[in-house]
Amino acid sequence: MTRILPIIILLLALAAGIGLGYRFAAGRRDEARPRAVLAVLDPRIGGGVYAGCDDGQHFLVDPGPAADAEQLVSWLRESGIEDVTLILTNPTARRTGAVDTIAKSVRVRRILRAQTGNDDEWASQLSAARQRKVPEIGLKGGDRVILTKSTSLHVFSPPEEPLKATSDVTEENSLIVQMVMGRTRFLLMSDAGAIAESYLMRSGAYLMSNVLVIGRYGALGATSLELLAAVRPQDIVVPGSSAAPNADRTVLRRIGPAATGAELHRADMNGTVQFATDGFSVRSISGH
Repeated sequence: MTRILPIIILLLALAAGIGLGYRFAAGRRDEARPRAVLAVLDPRIGGGVYAGCDDGQHFLVDPGPAADAEQLVSWLRESGIEDVTLILTNPTARRTGAVDTIAKSVRVRRILRAQTGNDDEWASQLSAARQRKVPEIGLKGGDRVILTKSTSLHVFSPPEEPLKATSDVTEENSLIVQMVMGRTRFLLMSDAGAIAESYLMRSGAYLMSNVLVIGRYGALGATSLELLAAVRPQDIVVPGSSAAPNADRTVLRRIGPAATGAELHRADMNGTVQFATDGFSVRSISGH
């Protein structure tokens, strides 16, 4: 027994050390996890996409039309949001008409926007922000932007050479981004149509995402079967806008649970849809 006792003590010490090391490593992993919320907003407050990250930073993608700007500002204030980074995908009144009011009402840290060949396209949307000397960064396909220590923005389109289209040129060259939070991904399709989707398929971009926010508010000419097969989302969101028509029934059938196996969320009909992520998984918290 005397000879065995030192061995027992050694084994107990090793076990304690391993347990302590495991708890320390688990704690470190837990510290690195982003605790973030992403919400596709009610059309009555612009219908944009809000992301709140674990370090207290706030991001707003496409604040929506000017007619809904005051309601959006009220929502930001009620939510305790005093400053935001704006991510603007398309220089149209429907997507970015509220920017001037936002810039006059809350602090805008910076603006990340689609890099278009003609900067004049943004002039009417960004006048107040430019008067306040808000930093602007133009983005194109292949760019990656570090937003926080655990969140980044992967830009898939527009390409360096703008996509050519007989109509909807601005829409086809809108900013398509994937917001990456830890290991979870949210794909925001903006106003991309068939031409932009075809470009994405050819580009070889890693499109697989936990959540897909479909393009063009569910209109025909977007959200192809090929795109759905490449993204393989667990959740699909139909965004809405007071300045956009209702989603097309053909598109709704194509993205429904029976066709895709994904859970379908109708922000256009039911209001704000919220998701929470710990960096490893995504869950819907709408209604919580």
